[in-house]
Amino acid sequence: MTPTSGSAARLLAPHLLVAAEHTANERNRHLADAVDHISQSLTEAGDYGSALQLRHAAHEITARSLGPDHADTLYSRNNLANALDLFGRHQEAADLHHQVLTARERILRADHPDTLLSRSNLANALDHLGRHQEAADHHRHILTARDRILGPNHIHTLHSRNNLGLALGYLGHHQEAADLHREALVGYERVLGANHPDSLNSRNNLALALDDLGRHREAADLHQQVLSAYEQVVGHDHPDTLHSDTEVSRSSDEDGTPGSDKHSSQL
Repeated sequence: MTPTSGSAARLLAPHLLVAAEHTANERNRHLADAVDHISQSLTEAGDYGSALQLRHAAHEITARSLGPDHADTLYSRNNLANALDLFGRHQEAADLHHQVLTARERILRADHPDTLLSRSNLANALDHLGRHQEAADHHRHILTARDRILGPNHIHTLHSRNNLGLALGYLGHHQEAADLHREALVGYERVLGANHPDSLNSRNNLALALDDLGRHREAADLHQQVLSAYEQVVGHDHPDTLHSDTEVSRSSDEDGTPGSDKHSSQL
């Protein structure tokens, strides 16, 4: 299915919601797919409220058509939980992710890729709720499993290493967090290249961890590298470039203390 622009998705959304209210059988699974597709376009456009409405509608269609434990229903419930998390409804997101994780552990197995993805999504929601120790425990479990099953340089293993580093940073374990972010950065650059968005995000996370350790000069240098890369790849006015410029400004002030209001997006 080809991508849909944000403006076109906003025009289609109300009509899809009306159609979704009047479907109740498997013959309308194509409608659920269309609703889900438009929801993804709205998410990418930053319209999280409309995306959430559509994710909910897609899940309702799928659950009615296929039952609560069908693989497609669990996938749709996972997407709904992610939409709730983006919209700031973190407790509801965590509850749904826990439901999906429990079902996938029962139906698949504990180390199945879909089960590990559910555990990762649950951990991210818990991090957003401030439950960092629980999140770190989940992320460590996932990293161990993915490292064993997929290998240390698989992209999903690198994501887990990044996420564990973030959770440990929230807990104040800054040296361990910095070590994990450095390992993740080396892997991302080897697999994806130095200027891939995941590599730039990883370099930014390492810089923030170094800031937490008081290594502000190193952090500022990394933030500048990220800014220069974004300017080259996406241009000066792109949101990622503007955010990176803010990080450079905040990375150290005149007396060398770290900036406040730091942010790291999770992968």
